[in-house]
Amino acid sequence: AVNIAKVHILRKRKPGQSGPISIANFKTALFNRFWVNRIISKLDIDPEFALNHPNYQDLLEFGIRAA
Repeated sequence: AVNIAKVHILRKRKPGQSGPISIANFKTALFNRFWVNRIISKLDIDPEFALNHPNYQDLLEFGIRAA
């Protein structure tokens, strides 16, 4: 599972971007995505509106540590 997470992280990086690979940040981002999407579905919020909202990405990155 750790190797799959590393490959996923490396594929999401921009060309020329380097730095440490943080599995903790990856897990936090996945949990945030799950939780935000669950809240959207439970509150009957229009998913198209919520996913395109400028603060959506901020919610996904909540709690991620700086390198």
